[in-house]
Amino acid sequence: MTTAGTPLVRVVLDTSKHTAAMWAKARAIEPREFEWFTVVRSTPIETGRVRVTIAMDQDQFANFAAMDGAHHAASYIEEIINCDARDIFTAHETEIAFNALPSADDVPKYGPYTFVVEWALAQAVDFANEIKKSTGLLAKVRIVRLAPPAHRAAWVAVSVPRKIYDRIIAISADPTQYDGQDMFVSNALTRVWLEENPRPEPDLSLPSSGRAIDDEIPF
Repeated sequence: MTTAGTPLVRVVLDTSKHTAAMWAKARAIEPREFEWFTVVRSTPIETGRVRVTIAMDQDQFANFAAMDGAHHAASYIEEIINCDARDIFTAHETEIAFNALPSADDVPKYGPYTFVVEWALAQAVDFANEIKKSTGLLAKVRIVRLAPPAHRAAWVAVSVPRKIYDRIIAISADPTQYDGQDMFVSNALTRVWLEENPRPEPDLSLPSSGRAIDDEIPF
């Protein structure tokens, strides 16, 4: 991160032991993402809390201080580390879950209605999880890994029943759709999921802030 004689700034961050542990785990997974600072020491300060002292070069600190003032630089730096660590940890857990899906070596034969698509790992995992929970048409879908992940995406074979196949073909034939086969397949599966998980009717007697809002489609 620095060369001999480069001036450093030390920043003290008081956080929870859980958060500090998350930082350490994220650094172990993707060390290059945290090359812009060095951990000097980590000291327990009270029950469940720890004081982490980090060092970074003066220009880097000045950039952070310019965002919200030097007085708030430590809070800003802590939030950046938190966001990066959560992103790294979530991506790592998603890749583990993706690699647990059946591979082409495990399932060498596909059904007659199979599409090969490149999906984000999170999308493939979310679909696989919903397929496991489904007791309807979605339960008949099968996702098979074809290649190792790269840049948080991978190629998969998606085998579907005839009813979903017909939907995918209909979506792809729509001249207003230009998204490509990966989106045609995900759009069709999402529509099936919505049918199997209908949105509850809103209670119009409630104020708008208290009505049920269901925008948590897991794909």
